[in-house]
Amino acid sequence: MRVAITFNLITGRLLKGSKIDVIAELDNMTTINAIKKSLESMGHKAFAVNCNKNAYGKLYNMRGKIDMVFNIFEGLHGESRESEIPSMLEMMQIPYTGSDPLSLALCLDKIMTKRVLLYHGIPTPR
Repeated sequence: MRVAITFNLITGRLLKGSKIDVIAELDNMTTINAIKKSLESMGHKAFAVNCNKNAYGKLYNMRGKIDMVFNIFEGLHGESRESEIPSMLEMMQIPYTGSDPLSLALCLDKIMTKRVLLYHGIPTPR
């Protein structure tokens, strides 16, 4: 299987002046290479795709060249940023790991998540 690994690469530029919670969501090449090595050890061909503002174009150009995406991308901007790559992949009909865009967006909205849980009778702290 041909697998693209989507991620946010931490760079020196981002380290300077960035909030710690922003930096915590970024990946390093040690992590990416470990995932790549693991996939390849199982017989898959793996491609590392650093997703930035050109992510859509990169993924669009890979259509037909990959079978699926192993997604660890955390997003670029906005409250629902973790759903950016899954949304693009669904538009392109490329299978991917992880939750769908709606689940990601909903879970990132803590108030809405609490409402859904309470509606279904699942106790949550007040």
